[in-house]
Amino acid sequence: RVWFAVTVAAISVAVGILALIAFYVHRLRIANRRLEEDITERKRAEETLRESERRTKEIIANSTAGYFFIDQDGHFREVNDAWLRMHRFSSADEVIGQHFSISQVDEDLEKARKNVAKLMSGDPIPEGEFSRRCRDGTIEYHFFSANPVTVEGKIVGLEGFLLYITERKRAEEEIRNYARSEE
Repeated sequence: RVWFAVTVAAISVAVGILALIAFYVHRLRIANRRLEEDITERKRAEETLRESERRTKEIIANSTAGYFFIDQDGHFREVNDAWLRMHRFSSADEVIGQHFSISQVDEDLEKARKNVAKLMSGDPIPEGEFSRRCRDGTIEYHFFSANPVTVEGKIVGLEGFLLYITERKRAEEEIRNYARSEE
């Protein structure tokens, strides 16, 4: 009898343990399924992000607007081919790592520094016109838009686009000169 009672008790404990194990296995399967779904969703999100980054890089590379990225120390880190053409450089290697002042007209350098400081403090410059010094020393003009770049809440630089407006500026100047001569 004692042996029977011990055996029944042991079987009852074993059944209880098996039931508990089955319960936890079931819970683990549910958690595993959710984890697999989360991983699948994360992979999809990562692929979507990679595709978006690829498209953005392609748009910038193929744009007729000049693109630039300047780090927090004021050095060029990225420019596109349109920027290079506007400034008459043949290769990004000539520009990357250089201070932004290489493309500034001396008379406008202080204003350019103020614009950079404004951007580095977090304020975008949605639009503006500015002069630029080309590699060959000529002075031309562009319309620009620039924004601070933040990573994890910290401003790491600024980026923007330039549109060529030199011909328009020259035509405006000719019209002003003509109007003055007619007075």
